[in-house]
Amino acid sequence: MSYLRLPLYASGEKTVKAPIFVNDVSNAIYAAIREPMSVGETYEIYGPERYKLRELIEYCLRYMRRKSIITPLTPDVFVKAIANYTFHKSLYNIDRMQCAYVSDSFTPGLPTIRDLGIEPIKFSDAIGHMMASMRKSGRYVENPEDFLIPDPPKPVTQEYELSQNLSFP
Repeated sequence: MSYLRLPLYASGEKTVKAPIFVNDVSNAIYAAIREPMSVGETYEIYGPERYKLRELIEYCLRYMRRKSIITPLTPDVFVKAIANYTFHKSLYNIDRMQCAYVSDSFTPGLPTIRDLGIEPIKFSDAIGHMMASMRKSGRYVENPEDFLIPDPPKPVTQEYELSQNLSFP
């Protein structure tokens, strides 16, 4: 059995993400276009709950029934990222690393998706139908017990975020 190696900063324990369902993003864009008062406004669009990156990835892997080894970032990954920066053809590049390994932060005072009248869907409620087709055997179900849905990750607490010096919305 082969395993995909996923190098993450601090093994994904210190990176916090606020995933948002793509339909919520498109609804927010539509609402902003239709609202004359939003001209020139900057909206912060993020999901209702925040998770450690490692827990999000582990949940998705469990849901898809795939194996992976999460490792800390090592110098060889940085070398690959720098070498591939000019070729733009790798899983490891500077842009992807910056996007994936930096915690989501929020700017106090900016309007959010809720100010557009949209209540974002929780990660655990939105991810199921997106992940079903990515399962090891796709949507095919021979034995229903084979596709029990794993428990979703637990959101991080405000105390955790404050201890990590992250901004909490």
